[in-house]
Amino acid sequence: MSNAFLLLHRALRNAGDALIFERARRLIAAEHPSARLDVAEAWRPLADQLPSRQLATYRAIVICGGPGYGPGMAGRYPLGDVGGLPPLVLLALGSYVTPGTTRQLASYRIDGDDRNFLEAVLARTPWLGARDPLTAGLLARNAFQRVLMTGDPAWYDMERIEDPVRAVFPPTRVAFTPPANPVYFAQARHLFETVAARWPEAAVTLVHHRGIQRPFARLAEARGWTQRDITGGWRGFEVYNTVDLHVGYRLHAHLYATSVGTPSYVVAEDSRGTGALRAMPGLGVPGFNVGGRAFRLQFLMGPAPRLANAQRPILNRVGPALGLLAGTPQLSDLAAQIAEDARMGYPHQVAAREIIRATLPTMRKMIMDLP
Repeated sequence: MSNAFLLLHRALRNAGDALIFERARRLIAAEHPSARLDVAEAWRPLADQLPSRQLATYRAIVICGGPGYGPGMAGRYPLGDVGGLPPLVLLALGSYVTPGTTRQLASYRIDGDDRNFLEAVLARTPWLGARDPLTAGLLARNAFQRVLMTGDPAWYDMERIEDPVRAVFPPTRVAFTPPANPVYFAQARHLFETVAARWPEAAVTLVHHRGIQRPFARLAEARGWTQRDITGGWRGFEVYNTVDLHVGYRLHAHLYATSVGTPSYVVAEDSRGTGALRAMPGLGVPGFNVGGRAFRLQFLMGPAPRLANAQRPILNRVGPALGLLAGTPQLSDLAAQIAEDARMGYPHQVAAREIIRATLPTMRKMIMDLP
């Protein structure tokens, strides 16, 4: 057996997936400097990418991150017979429950093929990696005890991890990231305009992570805001190195900005964002306030981003109407909180960077314990 790991990624178009993979690769390389790191695609059958003889030589196959824990996870990764492969490692996966209310998460059960898949993973590896406390709790409630809360690979910038928060007040450069789900389009427009109005002299950049989102491109054009499209790679995230504040819905914009000391606030579209808010409190709010309507939203909100990404213009038009079903979170309060935090030197951001530093040893343990 060679001293090599096979790293699997799902970086198709979404810039966030590319960032997860790049930072996971760097973390693994730092802890295993003599190992060879090969790469394959997590969404394609492994048998179509590598011959079985080569697969058998790897020490382990590592799924580097993403929202892997969710309904149908056993079929999300077309690996073939897990028992016939080298040990499989789930490095730092999150949950994906839509919209991810407290009631939904408390009642979520991992059964059938998904449970069999996780049990097969644990039969040959010591841990399941969870990228946030919400995911770790979901696994624990389903009787999976060998879990490490590693944090998301995207929040580890090892070159800047000791740097202080860059607290600039008033902010002169602000970045906004639109939601993926059309349900949130109307509230996002209101939030962005509210924040921009607080600092009218600030230069605003609207950043697209998975292709140009036409409703927000039109908003940016009408307001005279700059636009950036960072689809398809991780280097575009450097835009967040140059702004004084990020506000938006793209989780990995939020995590990257926090990792480099740029103040950032996220509105959670589903359990992926809520998990980040549990990990680093005070840096945003849920985008939904559904009460007893979670059952309806579960079906209405789930397919909406995929349809919008397929360029179905009807979703862009009906998004504001669907937004009525999501309820009205306290986005005006969030805008006020951002202003108050800025005046105080961003104490929640300072605490978040301490959390990142405190979680790093757990991530290192997860990586050092690779088979």
